[in-house]
Parts: sequence; C-alpha cells; structure tokens
Amino acid sequence: MKLLVQRGEEGFPEPPEDIVEAAKVAPDHWLNVVDQHWKPEDGQAPPMWARLGRWRSDEHGEIVEWEHNPEYRPSPERLGWPKPHGEVDAAVQRAATGYGPEIAVVEALAGTEVAVCVDEEGRPARSEAPNGTTAVAVFTPGAELPEGQEMPAHEVMHVDRLLDQLADGEEVLFLSSTAPVAHLVDPAELRDMGERKQPATQGAAEGGAAR
Repeated sequence: MKLLVQRGEEGFPEPPEDIVEAAKVAPDHWLNVVDQHWKPEDGQAPPMWARLGRWRSDEHGEIVEWEHNPEYRPSPERLGWPKPHGEVDAAVQRAATGYGPEIAVVEALAGTEVAVCVDEEGRPARSEAPNGTTAVAVFTPGAELPEGQEMPAHEVMHVDRLLDQLADGEEVLFLSSTAPVAHLVDPAELRDMGERKQPATQGAAEGGAAR
C-alpha cells in the first residue's frame, strides 16, 4: 500500500465531509484522523496505533493529500464487528484489537455465569487451544449466533463451579459470539480476581440492606 497519496492519484480516498469543512478553516495543515473507539484521558494525545492517518490541506483550504499510518490498529468498530454481547464479550473484543488490557477480560469474567461447552456425557468439553493448551470453551449465556451457525451443546453455570472441574494446566477459552476472536484465561487469575471482587460485592449488598 502506498502511504502517501495525492489528489488525482490512484488510490486517493474521498475525504469525509467533516474533514473537508475542517480544512477550510485550517489551510496548510495536517489533519489527523483518530479511531472513534479511542478515548483520551486528561488531554492525552492519541497514540500512533490509534491514528488511521492524516489529511493535508493546501494554502486554499483544500484537501490535497492523504497519508496512511502503517502503525494503525483497527478497533472492533472499524473492523465491522457487531456490538458485543455483554461485558465479557466487549472486553475480549477490545483486548483482541489492542484497545483494552487483557486483565479486563479476567475482571469481567470473574464471578459471573458462563455457558460451558459440554461433551456427550454433559461434562465440560476439552479441546486444544491455538497455542496447544488444553482448554474448556465458554461463551456468554443467551448469546445469539450468526444465521447458519448452530449453538453448541452447553450448560450455564457459575464460573467458580467450572474452575473446580479443571485439572492442572487446563485453561478457560472464552469464545466471542459476535467477533472471530477468542481469549485464553488462566484459572488462577480468575480465582484471584473473584476473591478480590467478592468483598466489594458483599459490601455493596450490605450497604443496600442498611438503607
């Protein structure tokens, strides 16, 4: 892909209307385009991986050049993925695209109910993850699969109950029902996060009862 394309050259993209209007009041400028999923904190400048590229306006306020950013990482929205089904699915989408930390998946999954894929005998089904790890696949309960895909046999249970059934070295593989991604989760991290979340949950419940 050619990184710098001038107006009139092959591959020059049509600038969106908001950029055209911005160029009129900012002649002879570079106008950055930032992925809509990236949210700044306290005036933080967008990192290079969140920038699609930039347009250049000439001295007359006309867009004359587009520069593609090879470091850009598309967000779930830019990839066209459907809206995530629940908090865990959203965390997995963000982690897969680099727009969220992996620990957020653990935090969202800990202490929740999951749909666990089961074998013919109704036990958690073991499979080999892409990295060779033995894992049990889970997904968000009530998730709707794309048309033409069949819902796998599963049982809805609390994640702690699943963890009690895992052998040493086995992990949890969360399958996104809305995007072509999955995320391996270490059971030890899940247990630790669940224990840390429990006091906060109990405190909130007690506070509500006191009122």
